[in-house]
Amino acid sequence: MMDLNEACLEVAKALEPLYGTDDKMNSMITFSLGNAIFRCPSVHMGQASPKCKYLPKTSKLVTEEHIFSRKTSAIDIIKGIRKGWSDKRLLTFIRSRCRVTTTLRTENMMLKPFQQDTKTHPRKIYIQAGIPMTPWIGPKWYNVEGKDYHVYDRESLAEQYSIPTSQLSYRISSKSPKWKDWTMVKA
Repeated sequence: MMDLNEACLEVAKALEPLYGTDDKMNSMITFSLGNAIFRCPSVHMGQASPKCKYLPKTSKLVTEEHIFSRKTSAIDIIKGIRKGWSDKRLLTFIRSRCRVTTTLRTENMMLKPFQQDTKTHPRKIYIQAGIPMTPWIGPKWYNVEGKDYHVYDRESLAEQYSIPTSQLSYRISSKSPKWKDWTMVKA
């Protein structure tokens, strides 16, 4: 049975002969192939914007942001076919275009104008848009002095105890009897 990446490749091969005939056709092809890429399995890079690094991926506030523009990726796949790339290389390329980060939906919209520049590396595009990437952590459960906390950011928990986040991290990971009541229950 064919997986979605292989199906995307078959769609690209079917559309490739039509690409370049006119602008409307090109637009329809890049849109269709871009949507095929969008439906392929995402490859999460473990990166998130600072505003959502503690949010669960299931939150309605966050979205998986493809780091490469789907339109640009579609054009690059067509170019690869025309250059005679093997199916294996094309599938690897398609999978590379399925890499995603986690951003707020509003940040995703902020990125769109910057992603029109096909020559700039995605990392630089995020910086230009004012959205630096940081490791995604997700929500955590903590037990501090007998009280359970389900927090999306360590900063708010640290603030409740008037300590810096570095001190919170120390107390949670410390083996000292003094901090035995400071634990991360589950990730």
